[in-house]
Amino acid sequence: MGRHFQSINKNPSFEYSILQTIAEGVIRVNANSHIDFINAAAIVMFGLKSEDIQSKCLPEIIMLFDDSKAICITQLILRAEAKPPRHDKRYCLYTVKCSSGISIDAELSVSRINDSHGIHRGAVIVFRDVGSRRAKLKQLVWRSNHDPLTGLVNKREMERRISKAILSCRRTGRQSSFLYLDLNRFKSVNDAYGHLAGDQLLKRIAALIKDSLRDRDTFARLGGDEFGILLENCQIVQAERIAHSICESVARFRYDCGDKRLQIGVSVGISAVSDCSSNVLEVLNCADCACYAAKKDKKKSVRVHKSNEIVLKDQHSLINSISHINKALENNAFLLYMQKVLPMVEKNPVHREVFIRMFNDDGKLLQPKHFITTAEDFGLAERIDAWILEHTLNMSSQYLKHGEMDNAFAISINLSASTINDEGYFYLLKKLLKKYKVNPININFEINEAIVTKNFHTVRGFVRKIRRLGCGISIDDYGTDTRSLSYLHQIPVTSIKLNRQIINRLVDDKISRALVEAITRIAHLLSLKVIAKGVEKDEQLEQLREIGVDAVQGFLLERPVLIKQSLANI
Repeated sequence: MGRHFQSINKNPSFEYSILQTIAEGVIRVNANSHIDFINAAAIVMFGLKSEDIQSKCLPEIIMLFDDSKAICITQLILRAEAKPPRHDKRYCLYTVKCSSGISIDAELSVSRINDSHGIHRGAVIVFRDVGSRRAKLKQLVWRSNHDPLTGLVNKREMERRISKAILSCRRTGRQSSFLYLDLNRFKSVNDAYGHLAGDQLLKRIAALIKDSLRDRDTFARLGGDEFGILLENCQIVQAERIAHSICESVARFRYDCGDKRLQIGVSVGISAVSDCSSNVLEVLNCADCACYAAKKDKKKSVRVHKSNEIVLKDQHSLINSISHINKALENNAFLLYMQKVLPMVEKNPVHREVFIRMFNDDGKLLQPKHFITTAEDFGLAERIDAWILEHTLNMSSQYLKHGEMDNAFAISINLSASTINDEGYFYLLKKLLKKYKVNPININFEINEAIVTKNFHTVRGFVRKIRRLGCGISIDDYGTDTRSLSYLHQIPVTSIKLNRQIINRLVDDKISRALVEAITRIAHLLSLKVIAKGVEKDEQLEQLREIGVDAVQGFLLERPVLIKQSLANI
C-alpha cells in the first residue's frame, strides 16, 4: 500500500479517481491522525457529511470494538507496518461505530505511510463492510439447524441438545424428559388432500403444540409427521402430564380444508434423560418404542418407556409429597419444635433453635430431611420459611410478657437458599416484627455454609440488610468448606455453628480437634461466637469446654421439644 501511494501521489487526479470508484472505504490520516482524505465509499458506509470530517481526528469519527472491548485505532496505526502482509491476512474483523450513529461489522486493514527516511507521516485505513456476508452466514447456520417448513429445530439440533442434557444430568443429577410425537391419520390427509394441505396442517399443529411449552423446552420436527420435545429439568410424571395436555389440545383441534373439517390425533412416547442414559440414540429409541406402544394401544395415547417404570413410581411418590406440603401450608398442619443452645458460661443466655416437622398420611412425624429438599426443588421452601417465621413470632409473643423478650434471649430460625433470593422475605420480617411487637435483637437466622459459598454476593447483601434491622445471623454447618474461612470477615455474621460431623470425630481424631481449635481462634479474633451442635457425649462436651467454644447444642443436653413447651419454661 505504501508503494502504491508513492506512485499515485505523482498524479493526484489519478489517485482521486481510482479511490472514489472502489467499493471499500478508504481513509488517509496524517501523522497526528487527522483525516486528510476519505473516499466516497467510506462517506456512504459511515453516513458522514463533509462538515463531519473537516479538521477532525480519526478517533473522533471512528470507534472500534472487538466483541465488547474498545480498541484504540491510533494504537493500531502505530503498530502497523509500512508494507502490510500479502493477501487477506492483513484484515481483522471489528465492529465499527461512527459518530453518525451507524454501526457496522467490517474487516479492517491499516498501512503506515513513511517518508524516505522512515519517519511516520500517516496511514491508510481500508474498511470492508461484511455485515451482509455475516447475515447470510447466520441464515445458513439457521437453515442447517432448523426445519424450513415449521421453523422448528431439526433432528440434528435436537440430538445435540439431548447430548448436552445428558451431560448436564450427569453433572447436576437433575433429570430431563424426552417426548416422541407421532401424528395419527396424517398420512390419509396428505394422500387425500395433497401435500400443500398436509404442509399447512403440520405448521398449524406445530404452532399449537409450541404455545403450550416453556421457553426453555426444545421442540423439533424429526421428519415427516414426527416431532420431538426435550423437557429440561422435568421429571417423568410432569412430562406425562404435559404429554396428556398436548394430546387433548390436538384432539380438540379442527382443520378446515375446503368444505371439509379435518381432525387428527397424536401418540406420545416418553423416555427419561438421566445420568443413566448411555447416549442420544438410546433416548430416542426408548421414546420411539414407547410411542409405538401408544399408537398400538387405542385406549392410551401416552406411554412411558418400560425401563422408567421404577422412576415413575418414585415420581408419583414425589407428587404425593408435594401435595402433603401444600396441604400442611394451607391447614397449618406443620409442628414447630425447639432445642436449647446452652452457653458454656452459666451467666450467658440460653438460646433456642426452631425446627419444623410434618405428618405423613400414616400419621408419622417426618423430619425436615424427608420433605425440605422436595420443597426447595418445587418452589415451596419460601412459603415454608414464611410460615415458620410468622408462627414462631406469634407464639413467642404470646408466651413472653406483652411480647417483650429479654434482650439477652434469642430464637434461631433456619433459612433456605431460595428465601435468601426472595426480596419479599425481608419485608415480611419487618412487618411481622412490628405486628407481634418482637425486638429484632431477639431473632437470629441460620444460613447453611453451602449456601454462603455458592451464593456469596447474594448472601452478603441479604445479611447486611438483616443486620441493619437488628437481627443476628449465624453460619450453620460450618467447617466443611475451607473457602468459607476467607468469607468470615466479609459477611457481618454474629456467630458460626460447627458441623456435627466434625464434632462426632472430635474425641478420636486429632485433626478434627485441631480444626475446631483453629476455627474457634479465628472466630474469636473476629468477635464471633462459636456454637457446637450435635453434642452427644460427655467427652465431646469436655473437649469443647477446653477449646473454648461459646455454646453447645445436642441430644446430650436436650432433645427438641414442642415450641409451646419450650417457651413455657423460659
